Amino acid sequence: MDLDYSKILDDRSREYFKEAVTCSEHGCYRAAMSTLYCVCMCDIVYKLIGIGEEHGFTPASDILNEMRDTQKTNPRREAWENQLLESVVERTALLDDVTYKIILQIRDWRHLSAHPALDDENKLVTPNQEMVIGHLREIYSRLLTKSPIYVKSRDLPALISDMLLQRRVELMKDNDVFESFLEKEYNISKLSEKDVLRLFKTFWKFELSIADKVEAEHTRIINARFIAYLYQQHTELINQHFSVQTNHLKINRELWQEAHYLFSKFPAMYNFLDDIDKILINHKVHQHKNDFLAFAWYLLNGNKEEHIQRLIHDYPFLFHWYNLTPASKFRNKYKAEGLVELCDKYFISKFTTVQDFTQTGHYYYNFLQPNIGEWTLGNCELFFSIVTKNNQIYNYQNYQTICEEVAQKALTFITKEQLFSKFDFLTRILDKQ
Repeated sequence: MDLDYSKILDDRSREYFKEAVTCSEHGCYRAAMSTLYCVCMCDIVYKLIGIGEEHGFTPASDILNEMRDTQKTNPRREAWENQLLESVVERTALLDDVTYKIILQIRDWRHLSAHPALDDENKLVTPNQEMVIGHLREIYSRLLTKSPIYVKSRDLPALISDMLLQRRVELMKDNDVFESFLEKEYNISKLSEKDVLRLFKTFWKFELSIADKVEAEHTRIINARFIAYLYQQHTELINQHFSVQTNHLKINRELWQEAHYLFSKFPAMYNFLDDIDKILINHKVHQHKNDFLAFAWYLLNGNKEEHIQRLIHDYPFLFHWYNLTPASKFRNKYKAEGLVELCDKYFISKFTTVQDFTQTGHYYYNFLQPNIGEWTLGNCELFFSIVTKNNQIYNYQNYQTICEEVAQKALTFITKEQLFSKFDFLTRILDKQ
């Protein structure tokens, strides 16, 4: 069977379930159904224990205490099993009606399989292969991979949203704390495919579709962080689902900036949009290019090399002289992905856009000098090829100093003679040292 056993939340349930699958694979279908029923009952108990002891959910603890009392006082073995199942259905949300009925069917087959029940031909009653495999898959997806938090509520998206809203202050302090909380409380990395997609669609709606809901406004940043973590844990599944055009998502026009920030981190999400919303984003980004275009590589399917080449050749310098944070984030993003040489090429190329001596100084000392230590020889040579072509740089009072600083970096790659052979104007500068 093609199942991801790691998604089964409890280690004990995982091993018991593998035993049932092994029985099925070897054609021991009576043994498979008997074992599967035991898996169901054990997993329910494990989840009740966890949600009762770790999360303080009183109904879970009450159900377990009542079960233990029945085990002591009622000699009928089935009494506590019936009571447990009925109590879980009535007082928790762990089992929906369909799952409850499936477990009852498995129990009936367990009785037939574990006892000498004979058919019309005096052979032991045996479930067929299709039935066993079907029940194994149903229990895997409906129970074993289902977070114990469902004991408290069937509406997992609303439950998580409410919890994030209540604890948003402490959860926003540190991303590791946020992710650890999600795993401990909701087992995000082990959710079933159905739950992953349902959560993604719901939180997408909270983040990018609802513009006037107070709770959404209060938690918009934390909603985005939840979407990011969910996507990181289930990237392949989510990408595959939304690659189908009929599954494409919408955004509210008022929230295009929030969408931009999310797509900048995860370019593939841009392709989750329908064509109309893609046109909207593209238009807004170019309308406000100085604030957003630098990070809009998702418009080119996340191709950062092609994106930065367009920035070099088609647009003026996109960053503000007085706010260095966006430029720093821009460079750090390229650096983290091994493209810092290309990013530095962008900053060096745009040095030619300075229009006076003040801009020359601000540009060099803010955007170039701090990174010279990481420049390649190619970037040093690019710098020397442009500084003589702009009078505001060539006549800048510190022109000689800035050339000397870059030359020192270039000389870590080649000799002075090699450098002079390419840029003879440096002879007048360096020979004065």
